[in-house]
Amino acid sequence: MSVDNDTFPYLLKAEGLTKRFGSLVANRDIDLVVRAGEVHAILGENGAGKSTLMKMLYGVYEPDEGAVWMDGEQAELHPPMKARARGIGMVFQDFRVVPALTVLDNIALAVQPEEAARADRRNFLEVRVAGGAGRASVAAGPRAAAAAGDR
Repeated sequence: MSVDNDTFPYLLKAEGLTKRFGSLVANRDIDLVVRAGEVHAILGENGAGKSTLMKMLYGVYEPDEGAVWMDGEQAELHPPMKARARGIGMVFQDFRVVPALTVLDNIALAVQPEEAARADRRNFLEVRVAGGAGRASVAAGPRAAAAAGDR
């Protein structure tokens, strides 16, 4: 699917996201814009707040400050069911990946039945994952094994 960046300048825009756990500020004033066809990498040391940011975007945590915008309107992503309804999925690091399954099958674990009919789910995911992998020039396709180093 191609999105006209003049009509939809972003798929997701986060502005001023802040998350605190007591006196600890895990994320402070985070801005992020994701456009169609882009691939982003969130890098940082352990404890830098990468997982916290992703969990806010997936709806596990509600931001204490800031907002997320999708389709030109403020998006409520908490709880994760709301994020999934808007097309946001997350494969959690380490413990939530099943090494015996392929990349596609691991992603399928997070897809809700309403997102694709059960009979068509595998094809639906294959098209979405393969399309994203192609844009990112990822060597491993959706049928690749989820190797321990790739988790």
